[in-house]
Amino acid sequence: MDYMMNAVAKHLDSRESDNIDGETIYNATSIQVKIKFGASSMLLCGDCSYASIENIVRSYDAIQLPHHGKPKQAEQIFEKKSDQINSFYVISDNTGNTNGGSDKLDTTGYRVYNTKYEGTITINNSNFLPKTVQTGRTLGM
Repeated sequence: MDYMMNAVAKHLDSRESDNIDGETIYNATSIQVKIKFGASSMLLCGDCSYASIENIVRSYDAIQLPHHGKPKQAEQIFEKKSDQINSFYVISDNTGNTNGGSDKLDTTGYRVYNTKYEGTITINNSNFLPKTVQTGRTLGM
């Protein structure tokens, strides 16, 4: 709530720019939605800035990556959740190389579903079951 109030105050002050945390005020303050799947939960982020969600990303088992999989934000989320090996991520990408640029995002080692390649993605309880391929950072090769 503090983030939203600060962003709105900045937007109303004509001496301030219309950007916050590298996003427009409108994108940075996108509404986030929590969806429950039994004991698991997923965060839908819209185009929000990483700063607006960084204190809550670890609370979710799945995250729809902000701003169509924008690399800078996605990499920050991957880093923050690097030890949560059963997490998965969704990229709602209808932009490719522009307006987000998930084409430039390295998803190696992470369980990522991308609408650009997979079309409509159905999320249900089975997505939250541990997979044989675990995500996150590994040591060595």
